[in-house]
Amino acid sequence: MRRLPFPDGLFDTVVCADNSLPHRLTEQDVHAALAETRRVLRPAGLLLVSTPTTTCCAIALLLLMARAGE
Repeated sequence: MRRLPFPDGLFDTVVCADNSLPHRLTEQDVHAALAETRRVLRPAGLLLVSTPTTTCCAIALLLLMARAGE
């Protein structure tokens, strides 16, 4: 995951649609994508993720783990 070309905390909402997270190659890539998304979200910003049903639980678990690390 490359760095997004936006300053920290710029967005109120980020939309991750069309199954983009499941196409990350490794768990580390998913973590990097979520960390970069979190960086560009303002505090208490909203991340909307659209995934196939089969990967929804895995993504939700990763999001919860990331949130627990705050």
